[in-house]
Amino acid sequence: MRRAAFSRRSPPKAPYGENSRFAILIFVASVTVAMVALVAIFPRPVVLPAFSICALAAAACVALAACVQKHEGARLPPSAWNLAGAFTLVGCAAAILGEIEAIVEYTRLAPPRSRADD
Repeated sequence: MRRAAFSRRSPPKAPYGENSRFAILIFVASVTVAMVALVAIFPRPVVLPAFSICALAAAACVALAACVQKHEGARLPPSAWNLAGAFTLVGCAAAILGEIEAIVEYTRLAPPRSRADD
């Protein structure tokens, strides 16, 4: 009688395990750097609306890159789509929490001065 040989297999690895960790690291680092830069540049009431615009623009860029790579035949890890969704979520949350009046006041042009007051 012949004994069936069972090969020892290593436990299955999670697909894109290292890539998803790298994507999370990129996401956290980019959000942190963007927030620090915006706090340094803009006045406090304008930071959240400006961060919302930056996060939504980053989401659009990541989604566009994922679409372009998909059409070229290269297999992109699903973490790219997850990263685009995370940027969208953070951008929408910042837009909800931010006050739009502050950004309107910040971007409003100063009215022309009249010469009657001089």
